[in-house]
Amino acid sequence: WKLLSETKKIGQYNCFKAVYVPVEDEVEEEVEEEDEEVNTSITAMVVESDPTITAWYTPDIPVSNGPGEYHGLPGLIVEVQQQETTILLKEIVLNPDEKLDLKKPRSGKKINQEDFDALQKKKSEEMMKNRGSGNGSFRVISIGG
Repeated sequence: WKLLSETKKIGQYNCFKAVYVPVEDEVEEEVEEEDEEVNTSITAMVVESDPTITAWYTPDIPVSNGPGEYHGLPGLIVEVQQQETTILLKEIVLNPDEKLDLKKPRSGKKINQEDFDALQKKKSEEMMKNRGSGNGSFRVISIGG
């Protein structure tokens, strides 16, 4: 992500602009993974499309998260634009009245911090590589304490 100084107000939150431009290798890799039977004119459109992702985030909510696979900024991402798709925050509920019933997992494997960090990095890269598309909004619910 490249953090910019441009700001705008979304709802009651002061937001800052950030852009993510995949390196050329990532874009070429996506095209290579396409099914070889796909019409070449469609593949050409993918190559020529702008892979830039524009996000607006608010440091007022210091959570490095956002909709779907979008994350990694110094605040909550409240709007994301990629090509013709825009995802806009619809609602934030801080300290909700309803309590969540969290249950301890019954299975799984215990790992150390180093392995956890490596796994988290790997999964983060997978999500950015396989970023989806679609119009929509998202709702953020935080667990109050």
